[in-house]
Amino acid sequence: IDRALLERRLEACFDPCTIDVNFYGNAKMAQPGLCAEAVNPLELYALDCRHPVVITASARKEAA
Repeated sequence: IDRALLERRLEACFDPCTIDVNFYGNAKMAQPGLCAEAVNPLELYALDCRHPVVITASARKEAA
């Protein structure tokens, strides 16, 4: 799932201004057995929205 698709799906139920979608990490650095010392620190902390490791989403709905 990508950011835009997730936002569109949440907008079906929630006010768009209450939606917050974020992504963290990158798939290259999530490889099993890869140690931090073996990679360039700039690559380690790079964000890649095309291949994120963690996607978070939050939205608020008015109380009925």
